[in-house]
Amino acid sequence: SNTLAKYIEFDVYKHKIRVNGKHFSVDILLENLQIIIEYDSWYWHLNKLKTDKKKKSFLQDHGYKVIRIREKPLEIIDDNDVSVKKGAGINEIIDKLLNKFIELSINC
Repeated sequence: SNTLAKYIEFDVYKHKIRVNGKHFSVDILLENLQIIIEYDSWYWHLNKLKTDKKKKSFLQDHGYKVIRIREKPLEIIDDNDVSVKKGAGINEIIDKLLNKFIELSINC
């Protein structure tokens, strides 16, 4: 998140949000843009597709745009997501994320 903070201003220490009475931990919160970015490594998310979809859907239903960075072999959940190869470097990840922002017409 510190590398992304070089491009987009946000609180790198804020990872907890409350939405409609429910508490969530998120990887990156771009609060002023109502965007949440989650990094899903294949190791930790291999068998969590249902949970990941449910969290994403809930947050989107409550006004957040959720972008998940999904490490291969994980499949993307929807068109907002970014797929990266396992072990991708931070520069590659940031590049793909910023390109996704352009694709989604997100102005930082």
